Formats: sequence, C-alpha cells, structure tokens
Amino acid sequence: MLKKLTTSIVASGALLLAAASSQAAITELINNGGFETGDLSGWDSSTSVSINASTNGPSSGAYSAFFQNGSPAANDLKQTNLGKGFLTPGQEVRVSFDYRGTSTAGGVLNALIFSMIDIDLGGGVSNTLVLNGGSPIFPNGDSNVWTNYSATVNLGSDVSGGIDFLISAPCGAAAGCVSDYYVDNISVEFGEASAVPVPAAAWLFGSALLGLVGMSKRKK
Repeated sequence: MLKKLTTSIVASGALLLAAASSQAAITELINNGGFETGDLSGWDSSTSVSINASTNGPSSGAYSAFFQNGSPAANDLKQTNLGKGFLTPGQEVRVSFDYRGTSTAGGVLNALIFSMIDIDLGGGVSNTLVLNGGSPIFPNGDSNVWTNYSATVNLGSDVSGGIDFLISAPCGAAAGCVSDYYVDNISVEFGEASAVPVPAAAWLFGSALLGLVGMSKRKK
C-alpha cells in the first residue's frame, strides 16, 4: 500500500513540477533590447541614433541607445514583423523600457505598436497604438535619472503579419528644439508567469516525500 502511495505521489509531483514550469512561459519579442551587442543589431535605425557606452551611464549593462535630434527629422528605432505566425488578434502584450534625457521646444519621445496584416492577405495595418495613452513621453527633471515606462496593451484585430515596434524621439519645427534621449532595456513580451512558482511546487512535493519517509520509519 505504501509503495503504491509513494508511486502515486512521485508521479503527481512530477506532473506538478512540469505544470509549474510550463506555466512560466514568457516570450520576449524584441531582439537586442538592452543593446548589449554593442551596436544596433536587430534594429532598423536612423542615422541620428547611436550606441552609448558605459561611461555615460546606461540603465543596466554596458550600453544603451542614444537619440540625438535638433531638427524636424527622422530619429527612430524599429523592429518589424515580430511574433508573426503565433500572435493572435487582441492578444495582450507587455511593453517596457527605461529612458532619460533632455527635451525642449517640442522634443518628445514616442513609442508605437503597429498590428500588421500579412502581405499575402493584402498588407497594411489593422491598428496603430501610440503608447502612454496617445501622449508623448517626457523625461523627468533630472536628465541623469532613468525612468521606467511600462504598460500592458492589446493588439489589433489582425496580426497575421506580426507587429512592428517603433520608438522615436522627434523634434518639432520650433526654433531651439532639442530631443536627446537615452533608451535602454526595451521589452515587448507576452505570456504569464506561473501561478504556482516552481520553488513552491518543489516545497509541496518535498513535504509529501518527507511525510512518506516518516510513515515508512513508523511502519518499520
């Protein structure tokens, strides 16, 4: 009887640990979001975006991206067709990044997600989502202090072409406009962490085994 009970608990414990591990599936869509390759690999970029080395203080690691703009020109980083083939309409994704910098006379930071329609289905965009509630993002009062932006958003009605992610630091036509931003740790992810963390599952499993050991000793 005890042997059968032991076998049952071991089998149940294995299933519990497997379930806990499988539930912890979080998928990151952004490639090189921390710029730790030391370059802009994975990104389409304008010429006014460069890599900032550790001497200028990234949020973490050794590098960050630096947007420098003083004229009404393109100033952006973009990744395209992310998650094509496995994102679903209306799916929830989490976006986050760190930023700091200086902006005057119309300089802002914008972040957008485009829900893309596959080119074989006609192409185009099913939804354009401007993060931060559609409002520009401004740095805090100290240009040396990093701020984290994060949001959970839902994708558009058609994501057969995946999504495009764009982060831009445009400058308006106003005289004296400055839009100089440092950005680091860009992430767009989906999936849920385990409701029963693996350590907790292991603790429950271990407790059951200890109970069996006690029963075995008493039986002897």
